[in-house]
Amino acid sequence: MTLTAESKALLALSAKRNPTEMNQRPLSTIRAGLKMIPPSTTPIFHTADVTVSTGSVPVPVRIYRPSSATDLPVAIYMHGGGFAIGSLGMVDDFCRHLADIADLIVVSIDYRLAPEHPYPAQIDDAVTVWDWMASAPPELGETSGKMVSIGESAGGTVALALALKTRDQGTRRPDAVVSYYGTNELVLSNPELETPPMLSAADCEWFWNMYLPEGADRDSPYAVPGNAKSFEGIGPTLVITPEYDPTRDSMELFVDRLAGDGVDATLHRFDGVMHGFMTMIDALPEATEAIRLTGDFIAKKLAG
Repeated sequence: MTLTAESKALLALSAKRNPTEMNQRPLSTIRAGLKMIPPSTTPIFHTADVTVSTGSVPVPVRIYRPSSATDLPVAIYMHGGGFAIGSLGMVDDFCRHLADIADLIVVSIDYRLAPEHPYPAQIDDAVTVWDWMASAPPELGETSGKMVSIGESAGGTVALALALKTRDQGTRRPDAVVSYYGTNELVLSNPELETPPMLSAADCEWFWNMYLPEGADRDSPYAVPGNAKSFEGIGPTLVITPEYDPTRDSMELFVDRLAGDGVDATLHRFDGVMHGFMTMIDALPEATEAIRLTGDFIAKKLAG
């Protein structure tokens, strides 16, 4: 299938604004541009900014509650951005939709970024916030006690790594995991499906090299989840992929591996859209559909 008309329009607009690939632009310029994203006006029952300081490094988070209900699951959310860009503000509108449509309390985390903070800073920050959530802090209010790990792109990788790490440490595991096109290995399985300047194959390599520079432990399953010897026990997992993504087939084959290890794994591909489509919720109807799918998946698995 070719890209949808809406996807083509977004790519044309991206090319008009930034005709060069990300790896050819200063990282500081990309980050500055993302800070220009206006505050969201999407209604939400309640939000709160909190700094979680239970670990060695304080981690800012933003909590989204869709209603006053006291029986909602709580989800940690890790934004995308190649481990090197992104912020709470960049995904504020998306998290409002995620909380409302999927009926979740969402805890969006502002993890540290590479190259200033390469691996394992990102997973360390996620574990810090996860453990805080598991302690039932008053800032979360009453919840169902169920916990979910969700992430997009780089954050989808962290979501998987968090499930592995909590399993291996014997601490509170996610009751479900949702990875929106998070890479499980450093492999460009489909370079022909790149969509520059939004995301090119060279951009993927650029981000990976900042996250895991020379000397980094690229064999660690918490850095590259596909390195895990087994995924048994990580909980029901939903993997969502777009048709156009330079790592698509690698991610989809990963779901087969999860199932082979006894994981209740589900794959759903959205045709006609590209990497990053989840946060383009105002322009791409597939993003709303994917959030509904997320909510249905979580509700079903947590009820079982």
